[in-house]
Amino acid sequence: MILLFNALDIPSFIISYRELIIYEPLVLMVTLLQKQLTMAKSQYILPPGVVLRLENVSVVYKMPRGIARVVDNITIDIYEGKITGIVGESGSGKSMLAGAMLRAVPRPGKILGRVLFGSKSYGVVDMLSIDKERLRRIRWKEIAMVFQGAQNSFNPVIKIKDHFIDTAKAHGWNDEEAVLDKASKLLEMVKLEPDRVLEAYPHQLSGGMKQRVLIALSLLLDPYVLILDEPTSALDTISQKVIVDLLRDIHERTGITMIFITHDLPLISSLVDYVAIMYGFKIIEYMSIEELIKRPLHPYTKGLIRSIPPVHGDLSQVRPIPGVHPDPIEPPPGCRFSPRCPVAEGKCFEKHPELIRISEDHFVACHKWSMMEGFDPWEKS
Repeated sequence: MILLFNALDIPSFIISYRELIIYEPLVLMVTLLQKQLTMAKSQYILPPGVVLRLENVSVVYKMPRGIARVVDNITIDIYEGKITGIVGESGSGKSMLAGAMLRAVPRPGKILGRVLFGSKSYGVVDMLSIDKERLRRIRWKEIAMVFQGAQNSFNPVIKIKDHFIDTAKAHGWNDEEAVLDKASKLLEMVKLEPDRVLEAYPHQLSGGMKQRVLIALSLLLDPYVLILDEPTSALDTISQKVIVDLLRDIHERTGITMIFITHDLPLISSLVDYVAIMYGFKIIEYMSIEELIKRPLHPYTKGLIRSIPPVHGDLSQVRPIPGVHPDPIEPPPGCRFSPRCPVAEGKCFEKHPELIRISEDHFVACHKWSMMEGFDPWEKS
């Protein structure tokens, strides 16, 4: 009966111990009913295989010059057990989009739209409208985030072991011995020496080591979705490859869903299953990694690929994309990329294209997408 009353959000203290004994045979039935009630409370549904869905998500800031939309009306599905890369140049809105997923954008930003998450505890919830207590329980325990800049993610005056202990206690896990035992195993998984690292202060670790500690810390409570915001941006090339290899190994061991946010397309090309390309605070192309390799269809995506220097080959063919990124307060009236696009004409300057599905694993927002297959718009630009 206590389980039943808890499921109905009725205080359990009104049920006596004697009544609980009387109704003991009903415990199993009530447990099943509790599960059904939890799911019934959810008014949202996710498609099969989708663990996180963003619906018309925007992040806005009120500025002296006007309203800045640093994320503008984004809709995207994140598939369970897959690795999705979100790629774009600096200032495109990638980190703000990551913050919106966890309802954690810096103040005074406001998040609009819906972020639907398939929580194992509460069913499908809108992360933007659930109460703060449920949000706190979901963060880190079900969906965790490795923030950009590992050096800024640690308290400099406490040891690494205390970061693990404090994180566990914040979610009701008070067995310090068990916490440190798991922390040791996680540090070993990211190729660090637990005995040395747990007793160290953050300043005693290199940038690459701190990044690996942060990844281990994010896995402490066994989340099944992990958001990584530029986890390699401040690292040298060798350390970047180490982090990517570690993430691949973690994914193969655990099957965890990952969202990898970066400006470095070549870095993640061997890691991800899906890629979303961001430009001008919008997603302008979303596809499987196979589609990216075979047939990118947006001129910006093609320009990104063309700007990657080859390890061997003619560097004269490498060209940056000319022009500047759009203003979040006064973006171009048509396609955000139109002022920089070599094939833009007519309606490209008048109306922003919708993100449309052109195949099972490929979406693109471009008025000219049908002429892009097999065509390099930057060849003579």
